[in-house]
Amino acid sequence: MESDSVREAITSAGKRHYAAATAGDAATLEGLIADDVVYTHSNGHRDDRRMYLDRVAAGLYSQLNVEHSPDQIWVFGDIAVVVGTQVNSGKVGTFDWTEPRESVSLDAWRRHDGRWQLIAHQTTIVQPPG
Repeated sequence: MESDSVREAITSAGKRHYAAATAGDAATLEGLIADDVVYTHSNGHRDDRRMYLDRVAAGLYSQLNVEHSPDQIWVFGDIAVVVGTQVNSGKVGTFDWTEPRESVSLDAWRRHDGRWQLIAHQTTIVQPPG
């Protein structure tokens, strides 16, 4: 079924996204990130494509460990929406997660010129109860 192969392609693209970001590999991200992406971090800060790629290239996420799993993927033609869960640990700038932190994410992917590119990303840290 085509939608299963699309889900596999989206899952693979998501894994490559997080691996490249934590490796400081902006060149790989060039093909995975849409020109008009809006990348919203867990602190509410929004990056455009250039800002996000510059942060990755500077190694901002090189001390971060991200374990991401897509929980649900919807496919609507050339658009896919992913609801995911991730566990982050390590350091990003002044943020230091010595204890792993769970977050949830929402990603939108668009098929453009035969490849899937991230068009929007939002991460929210799950706050502990109480």
